[in-house]
Amino acid sequence: MVGSPTTPTRRFAWAMVATSMLIGAGLIGGRSLVSRSVDGSFAGWVSAAPSAQGEASCRWRVLERGPTRTQHTLVALPGADLVAFAGGERAAGQATVLADLQRLRGSDGQGAWSAMTATGAGPAARAQHVSVVHDEPGGDATMITYGGVDELVSFGGGGGGTFTWRSPLVAGGASAAGRRGAFAPLGLVGDAFTLAITQGGASWSPLSIPGRPLADAAAVWWPSAESMVVIGGRLSEEATSATGARQLISLGGSEPSVEVVEDPGGPAPRYALSAVFDSERERLLIFGGTRNWQNGRNDVWSLDLSRGWGDATWTPVDAFGRPPARRFDHVAAWHPGLNAMLVFGGTRNGSDSLDDLWALDMSGERPTWRELDPEGPTPAGVAGAAAAWSDGAEAMILYGGTTGSTSQRDAWALDCSVTGGPSPTVPVPTVPVPATPTPGATATRPAPSGAIHLPWGQR
Repeated sequence: MVGSPTTPTRRFAWAMVATSMLIGAGLIGGRSLVSRSVDGSFAGWVSAAPSAQGEASCRWRVLERGPTRTQHTLVALPGADLVAFAGGERAAGQATVLADLQRLRGSDGQGAWSAMTATGAGPAARAQHVSVVHDEPGGDATMITYGGVDELVSFGGGGGGTFTWRSPLVAGGASAAGRRGAFAPLGLVGDAFTLAITQGGASWSPLSIPGRPLADAAAVWWPSAESMVVIGGRLSEEATSATGARQLISLGGSEPSVEVVEDPGGPAPRYALSAVFDSERERLLIFGGTRNWQNGRNDVWSLDLSRGWGDATWTPVDAFGRPPARRFDHVAAWHPGLNAMLVFGGTRNGSDSLDDLWALDMSGERPTWRELDPEGPTPAGVAGAAAAWSDGAEAMILYGGTTGSTSQRDAWALDCSVTGGPSPTVPVPTVPVPATPTPGATATRPAPSGAIHLPWGQR
């Protein structure tokens, strides 16, 4: 193909915005690239990695609204039910941290929320914690929750600004510059609890582990190891306390245990990131995050767990296509039918709220970013929301978050289907990826500077 550019087919819908510079030539991932000019003119095409499973179309489905909530967790139970735990809400300029359980029943339909009661000694109020769930025989489940922040303080009399506890903190107190709102976290917690959920009810139990205080981490359940894997987070109230460590909380032995590993060659320290687990390949994927509450990231890393915890290795994911804008406080979920990591929302800089939806397609020869354009109504841009994949609903469920200075109570289901066979290699224009968000972006979407959109199929 080198030297003989071809016109793109109509199999994939895409859009190209003119860019001031197209540069480079050579080979990427074994694919031929045609030459490109540096004077703003277009000189050729590069082949995109094909999808191995046909075309995908997605649609957001409105669910019943739940209680106002942000900085909480959401886990999926067997069937189509989900449980939201703790988090906070803002009303009349006041922030409240909660310790309640809310159950969403029937997420495969319109859904219905109700308060969920549990016996036993449970955790105190918290936000910015992590929670995972694993299935038990007979349709039961156990949720594990760890860490978070348990207290808020108001600066400046509770004025405006974007509501969050994730305000930049520095040694000696809150930083006025870049502070996202009127609230900041005080106390980090390092305790952990299990919630046994059965047909007869739910019961809390403390989990006796030497947990270190940690907030704003990401976590997944690793089924074959009967363990919770925790990635990143911050270790104190200081914005500079980000960690890149991976932590294993194992429930498979006679006693729970914890192992913390620092990987010098792994991802940079970060918090407010996302993590998903691909159980078929026993790998964990992380995306985004921040280490200062002002600048997000958009890199992807894969942790191969197929050889066990001691031999686990990090690898940066070199994905084809234009990646999402840098962000943190977003949500992500693994879609097993698409073999893809879904990413929605977040914030680039602590001030805006994004509403874009992306899929990192892992089904082809090379991972490929695709911006999705679902049909029908769509959620508002949110940061600090929670999401989970529901096997029963066959959908990603999104709940809560913050838009501007308002905590949200909306709940949505993202339904995606795949049709047809594997898609062929598709020529797409090669464009530079901006290192930082470009001027002119709106409050919800980055400005399309040299952007291409590469969804799965025709719209």
